[in-house]
Amino acid sequence: MNHRHYMRIALDLARHAKGQTSPNPSVNKTGIGLLRVAGIDVVTGILPEEAEQLNRVFFYF
Repeated sequence: MNHRHYMRIALDLARHAKGQTSPNPSVNKTGIGLLRVAGIDVVTGILPEEAEQLNRVFFYF
């Protein structure tokens, strides 16, 4: 979990939207789970084609 997720939880964010989850099984959905435990509604799959295109360079492991 990075500092941005902690900040969102600290700000009592009601909803967090994600374009896609990580394909890396070691980190996939860990942040989502922590946000949900904190009571934050997490919505995934927002503009999936656009998200995949933007994140393609980051998704290697």
